[in-house]
Amino acid sequence: MKAVLIPGDGIGREIVGSVTRLSEALGTGIEWETYEAGAEYAAETGALLQPGLEQAVTASGWALKG
Repeated sequence: MKAVLIPGDGIGREIVGSVTRLSEALGTGIEWETYEAGAEYAAETGALLQPGLEQAVTASGWALKG
């Protein structure tokens, strides 16, 4: 199963790191597709969401944002 992972800003990056390690340890079979979004991404690129993020969420049906 594929899912979108959006690390976000600040502590969100630590949280998603823990979630992906836990997911792997539990053998969930989730294939995380990572996209960037948030204030830090916007400051770097001028865009709030990485291109393709919305389409990836629609295709997979769900996402986890840190």
